[in-house]
Amino acid sequence: MFSSNRVPALGDLPLLGRLFSSQKDDYQRTELVLAITPRIVRPAPRADISQAELWVGSESSTRLRLPPPSSPRSSAAGTTTASVSTATNAASATNPAPLALGAPSAPAPAKPATDGPTRLQWKAPSEVKVGEGFAVSVNVNSGTALRGLPLEIAYPSNLLEVVAIAEGDFLKQGEGATSFVQANNQATGRLNIGLLRNDSTGASGEGTVVQIQFKAKAAGAIQLSFTSARPIGAEGAVNLAPLPTLDIVAK
Repeated sequence: MFSSNRVPALGDLPLLGRLFSSQKDDYQRTELVLAITPRIVRPAPRADISQAELWVGSESSTRLRLPPPSSPRSSAAGTTTASVSTATNAASATNPAPLALGAPSAPAPAKPATDGPTRLQWKAPSEVKVGEGFAVSVNVNSGTALRGLPLEIAYPSNLLEVVAIAEGDFLKQGEGATSFVQANNQATGRLNIGLLRNDSTGASGEGTVVQIQFKAKAAGAIQLSFTSARPIGAEGAVNLAPLPTLDIVAK
């Protein structure tokens, strides 16, 4: 702050005016101090290691992110992959039951698996009517214990519309808890599905992996195919048979 006093007229004289005036400069400084005391309201819960496995990615690409391996067994189970190939048509059903997306029912016991590689199969009607819905099931037959089965399915988006997707009972054997994620890209006709048992055990035999409810939008020849299938074995590599396609006629 600046202040001055002077004698009228005499204080304005050059040089001599200093003898008839006074000047005072006063500087003040103010500081604001904040005291912050952090407090932990509650401890953050640590997720169980079996719950630390997540499906990550986008609608067009879903993959499994695993925690650091704690044992040779879990490491082998988390990194197993299988190659993808094309194959022949599968058997179809005439009157599939609609999907039940309400309260989950108790998983049915799996049928014994046949010898040989793990096989994926389609179950669907051979003909459908335009404007009506129908169910398509993806079944697996595996003598090898499977812990997870990520899938990518291609469908003609100009002829079909995805109505609903439900998890099957194959990986729920023995009342096992599972993680199920799905992403549908109607524009590109790609359906990404992720299935995983939360524990380190696996499921074998024959059962349904996933059920998909479609609606036929237009008449024509419909083909569904697996563009990717990467089964995760509970104890080692999985030998995957050639992947089949599914042909349906919409009238």
